Amino acid sequence: MAEQEVTPQTPLEIKIALMRKNCLQADIARTCEVSRSHVNRVIQGNVVSDRVQRQIASEIGYPVEEVFPDRYPASGPGPRVQPVEHRAAS
Repeated sequence: MAEQEVTPQTPLEIKIALMRKNCLQADIARTCEVSRSHVNRVIQGNVVSDRVQRQIASEIGYPVEEVFPDRYPASGPGPRVQPVEHRAAS
């Protein structure tokens, strides 16, 4: 029985998917003209960036709505990117 492929959604799953595609966060940073740390913060969910999220999804070959489902509404009107709740500093 073939194993069904699951859309990467957690930060670790996204990082693993990028590694499997031989894509570095630095590559995404160069393409989007942002810092590597910015890309990492987007993956971790600390920063919302439509451009970076779409590039990440494109690199790993999944729709952005599936990779970042909490940030993109499934259907209907509304903002393209849903704001992420700010986390309290530890």
